[in-house]
Amino acid sequence: MKSLLIGAALLAGVTAQSPAPYPTGSSAPFVPWTTTVLCRSTPLYLWNRLDKRPYRSYTAGSMHTGESVRIISGARSTLMNFDLYETDIPVVETGAYTTGAHYWITTDCVPPAPKH
Repeated sequence: MKSLLIGAALLAGVTAQSPAPYPTGSSAPFVPWTTTVLCRSTPLYLWNRLDKRPYRSYTAGSMHTGESVRIISGARSTLMNFDLYETDIPVVETGAYTTGAHYWITTDCVPPAPKH
């Protein structure tokens, strides 16, 4: 019984310390917005919820200066401080991508979220 209680306490400690896949950074709810791409060309990325890093999409191609994009969540950071926003562009890649997955774009190529 004692070992069962210790195991449960350890599991609770691990669960409590697990990082959230989408850090919020603020208590305010995220408000989606539409913006335009600032970079001459920027690739779109794939980022499954369980992946630790994004992967460049070669199927979706790139976005270019002046193209409109809707940001629906973010910014999400990699361990190397590479920040991306989730777009509303549905993933068309084949493979193990969750239903409803979207492409991501680097925060360097779109203006920051408007102040609400």
